[in-house]
Amino acid sequence: GVMKVMDRVSSVLVLLTGVYLTWYWYVAITQREDAGSLVNVVGRWQTNLAETITALGAVRLLTLFTLAILLTYASVKTSQRKNLDQG
Repeated sequence: GVMKVMDRVSSVLVLLTGVYLTWYWYVAITQREDAGSLVNVVGRWQTNLAETITALGAVRLLTLFTLAILLTYASVKTSQRKNLDQG
């Protein structure tokens, strides 16, 4: 069940990436300032994300990602145990 959802989500992300890159290069090739608003918005998001990551620092990010991985692992193991108990 989860893999079907992940497959669809990843497909949508790849499609959106392709649309964005097509628009980005259209704006770059035509050099139209009025068509670049989406590119500007995404550029601001990227800048904000990079600044946030820099402000958090490597140790905090390592801690957050390690915690996320451990919680995911614990959730999967709990789900597996429930399925074994029911089956």
